[in-house]
Amino acid sequence: WTLRKQDNPAGGVTCAHLLLFTPDGKVLVAVGVSGAVNVIDLESWEVMQSLKAHLPKHSAAASALEKAAAKDKAGKRKGTDPLAAKIGGAAGASAAAGAVARSVAVLSADVGCPAVSHACASADNQWLALVTTRAGSSGRRAAGVHVYNLDTLKLHASLPPPPGHAVWPPVAAMALSAAGVLALAVRDNALLAYDIESAQLAPWSSALAAASVAAPAELAALPGQICGLSFDPTP
Repeated sequence: WTLRKQDNPAGGVTCAHLLLFTPDGKVLVAVGVSGAVNVIDLESWEVMQSLKAHLPKHSAAASALEKAAAKDKAGKRKGTDPLAAKIGGAAGASAAAGAVARSVAVLSADVGCPAVSHACASADNQWLALVTTRAGSSGRRAAGVHVYNLDTLKLHASLPPPPGHAVWPPVAAMALSAAGVLALAVRDNALLAYDIESAQLAPWSSALAAASVAAPAELAALPGQICGLSFDPTP
């Protein structure tokens, strides 16, 4: 094998948060931090499509409201500094900065996280599954699981949350089979299986849900969290 540097593909892709190849080695999927998914043809080295149907659509009014909320939040934080008006000079500025650092907690919503946390392609190269994360307190993005058809480059389905959940719980791992089954590991080592074509729970998961069981007893008793899943690549 050889290693060589490539120029950026035609289409404006300059960086990626996640990268994956389809099993046939013909397509590279590059997921940006904002959540846009660029599907790149490896032969022509061009972006075939930029997939964004899994992301919330921003209107001008919604964007203006989000900016106003962020500005108001920043103004309130600035006003929490009790020493800024009383202490002058370099030493005073340093003390004031220290006071602000101690008095303002950094929340996970402030730091944020990439819009897409997981991505995988099916062994038959037909499906691309994505897991989106919930946005911070000022964002509108919801957690979800979305499936694209790589033949048509269209969104096939946004899967419904598992039984007993109004919204999607955090997903720790996922895998797609050649037979069109999407497996997901969520908290407490619960395993979910969805049929991609119907976008519904597979019979195995439906049976567990009917018995009010989130995971087989052997998995539920394991320490730690499932952090990886895979299928035999043959159908």
